[in-house]
Amino acid sequence: MIRHEVGRLRRSTHEQAVQRIVDNWAMFDELRFRPQSGVAGDDGEHVAIVYQSPMTLKDGTKTDVGSMEIFRVVDGRITEVWNCGYKQGVWQ
Repeated sequence: MIRHEVGRLRRSTHEQAVQRIVDNWAMFDELRFRPQSGVAGDDGEHVAIVYQSPMTLKDGTKTDVGSMEIFRVVDGRITEVWNCGYKQGVWQ
C-alpha cells in the first residue's frame, strides 16, 4: 500500500498497514469513524470520503477529529491512500 501525505510518501505491506491500524486502536478506549459524505470516481477504483471521528483516549480525554481521504481500491483492497491530515473539531 502507498500512503500519500503532503511532503511524504510511505509504502507498507498489507501486514504493516494492518499493524498500523491495530497500534492506533490501542491508544483509545473508544474510536468511531462517521462518514459525512463520499464520492466514487468513474474509474471504479477511486473513492473520496469525508469523516468525523469522535474518540476517547485511554486517560478518558474525549476529542473529535475530522478529515478527508481518497482511496484507490483494486481487487477489493486499498492500494493507495491520499491524506491531507486531520484537524481537531467537528465539520461545519
